[in-house]
Amino acid sequence: MRELADLNCYLHDFSAAMWTCGAIVMCMIRRQVTTEGTSAETARALIAIAQKLWRITMPAILLVMLSGVARAVMFSQYEHVDMVSSAGITILIVKHVLFAV
Repeated sequence: MRELADLNCYLHDFSAAMWTCGAIVMCMIRRQVTTEGTSAETARALIAIAQKLWRITMPAILLVMLSGVARAVMFSQYEHVDMVSSAGITILIVKHVLFAV
């Protein structure tokens, strides 16, 4: 079971990174498309890339949520609870609130 918990943690972190990077790149694409001087052809190409990226980012969000629930359920058994201080838990809560916004 420990191996599944480790795999779930990896999946959660990897999916969170995919989601974050995808969101940043899509924001950069949006900024470029809305900038004056961008040709219509370039804008169409960038929009096509953003649509493909969206298809990767959305499943990543779902995986973050599902693996996060599993991670929360298994936290007390398989995480290093004795190493996590109350400040560490507070930071974890703040991080999740920020990502939810």
